[in-house]
Amino acid sequence: MPSILIVDDERLNRIALSKMLRAGGHGVTEKANGQQALTYLKHHLVDVVVTDIIMPKKSGLETISEIHLRYPNTRIIAVSGGARPSGSGALTRARALGANGVLAKPFRQKEILELVNEVMHSK
Repeated sequence: MPSILIVDDERLNRIALSKMLRAGGHGVTEKANGQQALTYLKHHLVDVVVTDIIMPKKSGLETISEIHLRYPNTRIIAVSGGARPSGSGALTRARALGANGVLAKPFRQKEILELVNEVMHSK
């Protein structure tokens, strides 16, 4: 079962995304910010990290950059509120920093499951 780490400061977003991914047959762990995610990754291997961009303590962009450097085999998907003016620009920056895939919020279950499958098979 592929393992996925969800990183989002919004609890309800984590819950919704966890349900979507578990329904797709994935094992899921949740963290509330980038710092928690990086601490978790020191001791646990995951196949994919799905991270929000705008978070306190350590932004998604900082988190993506550090994961990409420290754990180059870990696939990264960045998600952000695409409706916000800064949303699409942040997703473009996330790609430049090492995200293997990006997705604007809100998204459907089918979209995230297809993207997870895509990035896992692009190794």
